[in-house]
Amino acid sequence: MVYYRRSRILRQAQAWVFILLVATIVCFGVTELRCPACPPLEVSRVIDGDTFDSPAGRVRLFGVDTPERGQRCFQAATARLRQLAGTTVRVETGPRETDRYGRLLYYVYTADGASIDVELVRDGLDPRRPAPGSLNATGARSEGKACRVPLVGHLATTSS
Repeated sequence: MVYYRRSRILRQAQAWVFILLVATIVCFGVTELRCPACPPLEVSRVIDGDTFDSPAGRVRLFGVDTPERGQRCFQAATARLRQLAGTTVRVETGPRETDRYGRLLYYVYTADGASIDVELVRDGLDPRRPAPGSLNATGARSEGKACRVPLVGHLATTSS
């Protein structure tokens, strides 16, 4: 019970830090996250829209949650990550090294340093993010170019 309470408090604290980061990005007008100097990492295989294998181990994109196998837009999210990642990405560590499944957690960027997280959100492939056209947690505007997955209490939208 104590562990659950601590992990819940930690998640809430991380959410507030993330919100403050977003507020800073929005206030200063920064909408592109870039990391051209981050270390490169080879992509061996894309598993789904937010996970890939590398020689370092299985990597999970930190802060993005795309549809899982069997869910609407799974194929679109997987194809988009495959397209953005190519054979090499750049990675930056986040507040935690691994998730509860032992996957490495990284902020992931294209080979030229553009944020893959921002692109996936902008494409409408993270069901936790706001509706198309509204400012989301990365500071990017979700344009809903691909699929939209229904949010709890919201109507699903798709764009043609």
